[in-house]
Amino acid sequence: MEIFGKLIDNDASLASDRAAMLDILYSNIPRSMLAVILNATLFSALMWNSVPHTRLLTLVSVMVVLPLMRMWDSRLYHEDRGRCTIEAWQQRYTMGVLGTALIWSMVTPVLFFAADWPGRLIIGMVLVATAAGAILSLAANLQLALLYLFMLVVPYTVAQFIQFNFQCAVIGATTLLYTVIAASGTRAYHRVLARSLHNEKMHRQKSDALASTNAALNRQTGLQQEALSQLRKTANSLLRRRGKNEIGDDENGFDRLTRVIANLVRETERLDWDLERDLEAIYQHIMISKTDVDGRITYVNDLYCKTSGYDRSELIGKTHQVVNSGYHDKKFYADLWQTLKSGKAWRGELRNRTRHGAIYWVSTTIVPVKNEVGEVTRLISINTDITLQKAIQEEARNSRRFLQSLTESMGEGVYALDQWGYCTFLNPKAEQLLGWSPMELSIMPMHDAIHYEDEEGNHLPADSCKVMKAMKRGEAYASDDQIFISKEGRRIPVSLISTPMLEGGEVVGSVTVFQDITQRKEDEARLNAAVSAAKAANQAKSTFLANMSHEIRTPLNAILGMNHLALQQRPEPKLRSYLEKAQKASNTLLGLINGLLDFSKIEAGKMELDRHDFLLHDMLDDLASVIGHQASSKGLELLFDVAPDTPDALHGDSLRLRQVLLNLCNNAIKFTEQGKV
Repeated sequence: MEIFGKLIDNDASLASDRAAMLDILYSNIPRSMLAVILNATLFSALMWNSVPHTRLLTLVSVMVVLPLMRMWDSRLYHEDRGRCTIEAWQQRYTMGVLGTALIWSMVTPVLFFAADWPGRLIIGMVLVATAAGAILSLAANLQLALLYLFMLVVPYTVAQFIQFNFQCAVIGATTLLYTVIAASGTRAYHRVLARSLHNEKMHRQKSDALASTNAALNRQTGLQQEALSQLRKTANSLLRRRGKNEIGDDENGFDRLTRVIANLVRETERLDWDLERDLEAIYQHIMISKTDVDGRITYVNDLYCKTSGYDRSELIGKTHQVVNSGYHDKKFYADLWQTLKSGKAWRGELRNRTRHGAIYWVSTTIVPVKNEVGEVTRLISINTDITLQKAIQEEARNSRRFLQSLTESMGEGVYALDQWGYCTFLNPKAEQLLGWSPMELSIMPMHDAIHYEDEEGNHLPADSCKVMKAMKRGEAYASDDQIFISKEGRRIPVSLISTPMLEGGEVVGSVTVFQDITQRKEDEARLNAAVSAAKAANQAKSTFLANMSHEIRTPLNAILGMNHLALQQRPEPKLRSYLEKAQKASNTLLGLINGLLDFSKIEAGKMELDRHDFLLHDMLDDLASVIGHQASSKGLELLFDVAPDTPDALHGDSLRLRQVLLNLCNNAIKFTEQGKV
């Protein structure tokens, strides 16, 4: 600290002087800061009607916060000054002083411009009073005192001068004059104090020289040497535990060893404090319980109580049977206690029950604590709640059981591959069809075992296999014409669907469902043979019909011709009637024969319509003459109901239309028992 160095030499022999000066400075802090807080309160009262309340309270709060912090720092110094070095306490004190001056130098101009004339005068008086009290307490450090004085007063003085009026100029000049006078007085007081400290320093140096001479004489005694040796051993033992350099044989000064041990003790205390904080953080996330050797609970942390639902008073003195759910048998606990009594730690999972009956799982480690002779004196149980993990595991097991039941009951074979093509799963149906066990297929690529030939029996490399190529592309693949080879060498035609398994967009394997379609292939072959036979039979039928119709039409045309010639001879009416009916019946028969030929043409795709003009009533009369006797023989009345708007002259294939109507009428007469058609 440069500021303190101007007054107090940094020589190690004067460390006590510097400590004494710090005592004076830190002892003055509470009184000085109470004065600052009082002045801030006075400011707020004076400025209450001149400055907006929110702004005023904000400024006053800023003025008060740092004094409160400095008072807290003074308390820390007097309660535990050994926690920091003298240099560190000097630095903290200097920063506090400068911070206070800086805040006041910033706040007072703001209040100055917001206040009226009396308020500004009061602000100046308060600043002068504050500066007068502060520089006396800081006189031991001249630079710090002068810096504080000017930082406190100069901004107010500048604010007075920039008002450009006579009253403010007088106040500013007066304040500046006071500052110069106060600085001069502080310098004089500092010189007096410096001379006093110098004399004290010389006295201390002489005393230290005498003490050093006396210590040198004492070190010559054997008792002192033994004490120093033991002290050095103790210090070195502590230093080794902390991984620090040990004190050599030449460093046998009692003061040196004392300081080392004092520092080590402080460090140990700090480490103990850190360890305690760490343990508190750990205790918030794990359940801790302690028991005696008989299992009676002596301690439980808050999380244990919260999880179990019991108050601490309900658990202390009881055993862990309080939370026992009855899930574990007697042998389980016998093995647990056997492990602990042997002095070993026990690790496992426990299923417990809360006070309200809810089940929870914990991952537990129980550690036996031994005394100096190796006897177990108490047990510490460290528990982590794993209820959620157990629920997830149970859900996963249920899912696996469901999938296993599903795949085992399927009529199709199912197998899974990893990304290298090795089998990782094979359901019973797949084992039955392929003849391989999962263990056998786990040591060889699945393709090399069952899919090494194509449909024609040629060798199929893995890099040419469509199933493997689709998996590597991350695509699904389906096919009805693949061949698997069983372990016995039987070729099995299969229908399959292969789906890739992806993780993070990367292919990690595939699942394939396949079905033996040997029976289906055989059924298809038989069906194809039956279709071919049906086509041949149909062709024979068409040939037969064509031949038959040709053979029948030849004599029928002769009959029609002779009958036509007979009608040309103008026979008697009765004979004419017979001949005309015979002519119509022959035409009908000829139409039937033509119909058979039409069926053949339809099947061959060669049917053509004979479009021409004809009269509807002639067709109906001809139809009535053909089927009239059938209707009368069953006692049915034959009626033709033609819509009034139906034209009589039509254009189309009269022969096909007549055939359709004839078929309809024949069916109607056939299935009608009485009434009319």
